Amino acid sequence: MHEKKTKHGLVHAYFLYHYIRGSHTLNYMPMNLMIEPTNRCNLKCRMCPQDGLMTREKGLMDFELYKRIIDEAKNFVWCVQLFHTGESLLHPSLPEMIEYACQAGMYTVLNTNACLLTEEKSSQLIKAGLSQISFSFDGPNQQAYEQIRVGASYIQVMNNIKAFIALKKQQQARQPYTLLEVIPMEETQAYLPDFLKELKSFGADDVRCWGYHEWTHNKSINNHYYPCEYPYTTMAVYWDGRVGPCCMDYDGKYIIGDVKEQSLTQIWNSLKLQRLRAAFQDRSYSQIEPCQNCSFLTSPKTYVSLSGKAFRILSGMVGKARKARKK
Repeated sequence: MHEKKTKHGLVHAYFLYHYIRGSHTLNYMPMNLMIEPTNRCNLKCRMCPQDGLMTREKGLMDFELYKRIIDEAKNFVWCVQLFHTGESLLHPSLPEMIEYACQAGMYTVLNTNACLLTEEKSSQLIKAGLSQISFSFDGPNQQAYEQIRVGASYIQVMNNIKAFIALKKQQQARQPYTLLEVIPMEETQAYLPDFLKELKSFGADDVRCWGYHEWTHNKSINNHYYPCEYPYTTMAVYWDGRVGPCCMDYDGKYIIGDVKEQSLTQIWNSLKLQRLRAAFQDRSYSQIEPCQNCSFLTSPKTYVSLSGKAFRILSGMVGKARKARKK
């Protein structure tokens, strides 16, 4: 374990060096891997691509393909996020996927809308060894919630979340770390302070507010530039084996490889990913879809930790330097 922490710290140092420098080819592998068990979803949330924006074919990841990905990734990936653009609880083998990654020594993360979180599924997730689970719960009352999370039941989801937290406590399980996540909306801002207090009473380990973003359809105009860190830290594997650079490319517009034909190592320094890193260095990303209108490039992501907040400052400084260099 000590050796793994040391290696992880070293990769962080490599990342900072190459991110600031704007390197195109990297001498380390990604720390994080997003794997999409499915891009199917039971809801059509108002702020999500599932609400008519996503056009790519929908399906379920083959478990044997998943195991091949984990078998390679376990040598360098620390964190596996088992979600992307769908509701992962729709995959019948999700508990087995979690268990397989956990047995490989990975930190596993799941985000869910909690609609399908029955007592049986809750028990399976805890037993599988899931490291962290986050519940998306945005509305302070039934009317607001069901207008935002179209297709969901406010009462049912609230009860599912409370039941999961109670079950974890009943089983005296240390994991998963439980998070309640809220995306503030214009119509819910006035209720937010009292709503967050109510959510804290659920007994989760943490309650967090994430900034609202417009995916790849950002219409705001400002003079800020935050160079993307995803090409230096992450890859996203879609359910069919194709690989994208991040979670924002929900429709697979910029495919950098395919794990059915290439290894993750080959994809990580592929020509397409090198081109993407170069585009963030010289600010030519407007030629690359979906980066051209990505909201994360003009407004920083929400960070909770001190290290994350420090990186946000660093990212802004790097962006200013690159803008000045291009003038």
